[in-house]
Amino acid sequence: MLSKTLLAKWQAAQIAERDYWFSFGVDDPVDSQRRQILISSETQKADFIFNEMLAHFGIDAAKDWSKLSILDVGCGPTSLVARSKLGKTRVGVDPLKYPDWVYDSYKTNNFKVYLQPFEEFQTTKKYDIIIFYNALQHFADLKSVAQKCYQHLARSGAVYLSEYLEVPTNEAHIQFLEAPKLDRLFKAAGFKVQSVKKLVRLPGLVERPNGQPIELYIARLKC
Repeated sequence: MLSKTLLAKWQAAQIAERDYWFSFGVDDPVDSQRRQILISSETQKADFIFNEMLAHFGIDAAKDWSKLSILDVGCGPTSLVARSKLGKTRVGVDPLKYPDWVYDSYKTNNFKVYLQPFEEFQTTKKYDIIIFYNALQHFADLKSVAQKCYQHLARSGAVYLSEYLEVPTNEAHIQFLEAPKLDRLFKAAGFKVQSVKKLVRLPGLVERPNGQPIELYIARLKC
């Protein structure tokens, strides 16, 4: 059980994230230009850090995962798993209700989203691949997240993570992520952890406020 303080902090962060997306008027057809700018920047960032992880582990996701079931945790409004139609089956889980255009797009890509916290996610299905990218800073209880991954991962499967490290918290991002703590967290949940820290930069999108590279946590977890 989360403390009242932590629960309130998480709820406020969810509201901040939701308000950010709706502040662009993205459900208004007249505002299509602003919507496209928003989508473009968010997809570039997500694709960049996700592809850093794929490259590190030598994965051709379209080929290597074509017959697998994929769960995108904290999929948000611009899931690469959905856009690239990765896997034989693909689903996401995210507690936030985004603007309607998000789900219209997902429906065309056969991508179902469960609107609930991952920590409360219940299913008898085991997934071959569980993915997080730029998501962990949003969760209130990372220990429960690690345990859920172990619960829902097929024994022959893998969890993949590509996450920003040591980024200051803000009203929407409540976790300060550090590599040693993440390693310990997932090992304690029963995983064998392969992880690296890597400095990366995508000018204007993925970088420190001063323009310097940012460090990624890239990991593969197996049972």
